[in-house]
Amino acid sequence: MTTEAPLTRESFRRLHPINTPRPVSELPDRVWTDEDWDRIRRGYRARDMDEKWNVFVEGDVLPTSGPVSWS
Repeated sequence: MTTEAPLTRESFRRLHPINTPRPVSELPDRVWTDEDWDRIRRGYRARDMDEKWNVFVEGDVLPTSGPVSWS
């Protein structure tokens, strides 16, 4: 396990809150294990234009918006 601090909203430039948050219409069937959730909680930063998503967690919420814009 890495000792790096988890990624947060502040870890990303030009990231804005969702103006009108909405619940998803269908929740995924996947149940995350504790190990999965620990990894998700650390976050992920897209490294190049082929990777489309940045991931971070706020509390127990995994916010999603759209793919990363490289322009």
